[in-house]
Amino acid sequence: MASRKPIPDRIRKSVREGVVIVVSILLAFMIDAWWDGAKTTRIETAALERLHSELIELEFQLGKTQNDHTKSRDIAYRLIGFFDDEPYSSVAADSLARMINFVSTPWTLDAPNSVFRSIEASGLAASLQNQEIVENLSNWQALFDDLISDEKLMAVRVESELRPYLLAKIAIRSHTPRLDSPSQFSSDYSEMFADREFENHIVTRWRAESLMVDDYEGVRSDLQELITMISNEIETR
Repeated sequence: MASRKPIPDRIRKSVREGVVIVVSILLAFMIDAWWDGAKTTRIETAALERLHSELIELEFQLGKTQNDHTKSRDIAYRLIGFFDDEPYSSVAADSLARMINFVSTPWTLDAPNSVFRSIEASGLAASLQNQEIVENLSNWQALFDDLISDEKLMAVRVESELRPYLLAKIAIRSHTPRLDSPSQFSSDYSEMFADREFENHIVTRWRAESLMVDDYEGVRSDLQELITMISNEIETR
């Protein structure tokens, strides 16, 4: 049986050096990949935190505007009673003027547009691994857009129908629920509360505001769930 020849030291050394080089290259790739992943995670987390803060602010603004719609709905319902059993004279003239002015104000959301712009600019929707958040965010944005569209249509109707009617009847101020000089309003509303056209305007306003309050409630509820989901995602990073 022939004996094996020993491997020369120079070959052993070359093999060891080759292995070291290959391992070093692999480690470098692994470190680069880890660094890129960590960098991507940090960027995504920062974008999620910014989005989280902006959505919380948006939810706050939604709540404020929903309160305005709720108050407008309730006032409209009270005014409807003056066409039936309760005499309008049971309310002081300046208070009645304020009620009419409030219900004839087209309340709309003053929302920060930066929310969806920041999503697009950061590329968050395209890069985020949690696709449930991406899908829910997309679905919620569609609901939000519908809400804003409906609200704008309602505002246009108020501006084009109810307010012109009131301007022909009383000297109502524009775009403010507060009156510094209620005396500029006539205290005789008998003609208005005997007018079927005015009654129809107020009933229409009550119905529209009732629907708007319900829509706001749904949009806010879904947004609160989305905020919680994003908060949980941030905590796991």
